[in-house]
Amino acid sequence: MDLSFDTTLPPGSNSSLPRVLGITGGIGAGKSYIAGALAPFMPVFDCDRSAKTIYSSPNKAYTDALKALLGPDIYQDGAPQFKLIAQRLFSQPELLRRAEALIHPYVREEFARWRSQFATTPQPAPAPAEGNSSSAPEDALRVLGHQSAVMPPGWVGLESAILIEKGFDALCHAVLYIDAPRDLRLQRVEARDGAPRRAILRRMNAQHSLVTTYSARPLLVFSNDKPGLSPSFFPLLRSFLESVPL
Repeated sequence: MDLSFDTTLPPGSNSSLPRVLGITGGIGAGKSYIAGALAPFMPVFDCDRSAKTIYSSPNKAYTDALKALLGPDIYQDGAPQFKLIAQRLFSQPELLRRAEALIHPYVREEFARWRSQFATTPQPAPAPAEGNSSSAPEDALRVLGHQSAVMPPGWVGLESAILIEKGFDALCHAVLYIDAPRDLRLQRVEARDGAPRRAILRRMNAQHSLVTTYSARPLLVFSNDKPGLSPSFFPLLRSFLESVPL
């Protein structure tokens, strides 16, 4: 599939497109929580959500290919059965690899299309007025009113659990890695999903972290190991983004 921009290297300072902050971390680390807190100040693209839309794509070539790969029973009354899909994908590595070869180009194309809408739009989005609704976590909203929460202009976020492992970091100018102790991550996912521990561990093992040796892009590691959002998060991230070379 043809992409609307070069995915081998992010556009430099001469590009009209915004720069990209990759947001990643293992399951249960809190990357979606952090992305939700960041969203009022920086548009964030959710790769996991985008990947799910392929199962309802109006392009029949996609849905036919998925049925052939995963079985026709992944649809019931026309609706994709995501629990069944995840069960099959994470229990069969070869099936997962083949599905990713179909899904990842689709997500990259969707991201390119989404990102292009911000090419001439000033960033970031204005801070929400007091009392307005927001997708950010409630405790984060108490922090968002501070000037330190406003991010540098010209950035968008790209949230993906497999950002580094599957090469989506090639689309980014910098990477934010959300970390947390493994046991805490396990507890969070058990409480959130109610899934069997064995299934969660299988998903964790499929998301190998390369962060300890990562050097392809400027990297900020943030430990999300306490309830709520640390007040230091926004000033820390702002300082990091301002330090990223053009």
